[in-house]
Amino acid sequence: MTIIAYGLLGLFLTVVRSTLSLNLGDASGQVFDLNIPLIVALGISGSVKYRLPAVLLIGFWADCLSVAPFGFYITLYGWFFIGIHGLRMFIQISRQLTLLLIIIVGVSLEYLSGILFVRNFSDMVQAEVLFWQILWTIFIGPLLVVIAQYWNKQLQRLAYKMMPAN
Repeated sequence: MTIIAYGLLGLFLTVVRSTLSLNLGDASGQVFDLNIPLIVALGISGSVKYRLPAVLLIGFWADCLSVAPFGFYITLYGWFFIGIHGLRMFIQISRQLTLLLIIIVGVSLEYLSGILFVRNFSDMVQAEVLFWQILWTIFIGPLLVVIAQYWNKQLQRLAYKMMPAN
């Protein structure tokens, strides 16, 4: 059930990002990937066998709704999730500053990998667009992580209520 719930949340965030990028005109490239904070939230809580399928489903939705080659987001989100889950063994990620830095790194890596693998490398990195994405990430990223963690608590409560009493 949680896989479907997270998949639907990822689909919602993908649609919101796609809608925002279509309706912002010149600022359309400045909208960062709203699924990155969700992937961070999934990476810092729970086990891999319950969270990785949700991450792959979110990547599938993003691949279906983007112009990137199919498999780009599935691969990107999967590796980012595994990296966060592995990083969790070495540092305490639950602190706000650490979460913010990880989200900023994720947004930056996604932007740079999009430049390398999707667009022509001759486009080169536009520092202004990356700056605006990071600025938006600073303000919206932690809020999305808090929303995802709240979503997680509500799903756990629902699952606990649905369990049969012994």
